[in-house]
Amino acid sequence: MEVSAPSRARLERLMEVCSVGLVERESEVRSVFLAALAGEHCLLIGPPGTAKSEVARRLRHAFADGAFFERLLTRFSVPEELFGPLSIKRLEADEYHRLTEGYLPTATVAFLDEIFKANSAILNSLLTLLNERSFDNGVERVSVPLVSVIGASNELPEGTELEALHDRFLIRRMVAPVSPAGFDALLDTGDEWAPPTAELLGRGELRALRERARRVSMPAGVRSFLGALRERLAETSTFRVSDRRWRKLGQLLRVAVAAEERDEVALADCGVVLWCLWSTEEEIRELPALVAATLRTQVADEIARLGEVAETLAVKVAEEAAAEEQASDDEGRLLWRGEDGEPTIQRPHRAAKSTTGDPLYVAPREMKKVGGRVAYTFAELWEHHYSASPDGYHRLEVWTANPAHEHREDVEQTPYLVPKRYAAQHLASRRDQLRALLSALTEHRAALGDREASPGLWHLPRLGDAGPLDECRQRVEAAIPRLTEALATVETMEAREP
Repeated sequence: MEVSAPSRARLERLMEVCSVGLVERESEVRSVFLAALAGEHCLLIGPPGTAKSEVARRLRHAFADGAFFERLLTRFSVPEELFGPLSIKRLEADEYHRLTEGYLPTATVAFLDEIFKANSAILNSLLTLLNERSFDNGVERVSVPLVSVIGASNELPEGTELEALHDRFLIRRMVAPVSPAGFDALLDTGDEWAPPTAELLGRGELRALRERARRVSMPAGVRSFLGALRERLAETSTFRVSDRRWRKLGQLLRVAVAAEERDEVALADCGVVLWCLWSTEEEIRELPALVAATLRTQVADEIARLGEVAETLAVKVAEEAAAEEQASDDEGRLLWRGEDGEPTIQRPHRAAKSTTGDPLYVAPREMKKVGGRVAYTFAELWEHHYSASPDGYHRLEVWTANPAHEHREDVEQTPYLVPKRYAAQHLASRRDQLRALLSALTEHRAALGDREASPGLWHLPRLGDAGPLDECRQRVEAAIPRLTEALATVETMEAREP
């Protein structure tokens, strides 16, 4: 029977049950759940008495099968306390073999308190078990069923010998005492807590969730933000984030999104970096500002720039679509709007008249021009040319009766206008510009996500002030329809070209 991944609602109910009675520890409970679902480990750092061990014990009750292992480490802890005693019978046969049943190699969930007290005799085997999920038992390397280890410490590790162990814990949380606002609730909280008995998680469901996570996509906007953050951290003198840690962070993001039954990682999901990318107290203080600055320069500023380009380009396309030019026929002759509104190559004329209203005529070629004029009235033609001839009056009547000799003048005319035509290369360039811009903004919209400022399933911290992200969403949502309309306009202009 195929096992499906646990639903978001089911995970929500399970975490709520496991948070009952823990004052101001719901976020930590959700952190250890997220680490376990992703197959990672979580480190809780804080003073004694802040419920770090209780958070770990609550996680053990979320799984339907498997065992829980808990141990307090000291400088004098020996491997037998974690990995089991040596088998006397196997030693008698010259074989080195541990009896691991009930110890860390057989646990599903483990809690290791004061984990940085681990000495060198324990460290190497512990590193292999945490990272590779395997344990060297004598000459045999065996796989272990471990889902997640919750480590706890009152302080951060000191010394390079513990850096590798520290790096194995992908999620790291500082646990502070209950705030004054939660103090009353702390006084009223009892010790009784009923572990969940239904809807517990099975191994098949964890595998199904991780398989779903492999299908979660990471938009270019999120990748760009994480890449810019990596470069910014590398420029500092303190942050040293390994490639392995970045890879595991990508997997953690996909699991977090898959558990919320979504298909794409959004920028808001990247709040988990504030739990994963610091190692020292100095870094945990600096990281939020570095993340917020990266968000501003890599996302907000870029979206603002794209929004301005989108508006400018949309206006330009609208102007080009509305532009007109005078039409011409197949021979390149300009067309004019005739009296019937139809295009014509004939420019309209009318008979010219003098200032007194008398018709004007073109003079015969042999007539000398009077005052440089080219057109004369009937009386002026008689006076200056035809009166000198015996049959002049007859000849004048014949001349003026011919319509070809009427002097005509241009009438104010209207060009026949049609939508302006553009070169195919120009339209193709416009189309490519719009598509590239639309693709970039669509990627940013996917990265921004559609979620409001709700805590989500994991109650992740904000990347920075919510204002820039809200403004980015507004810019993107305004620009995409404008670009879509402009692209449709350009495609229409292309379609009408021969």
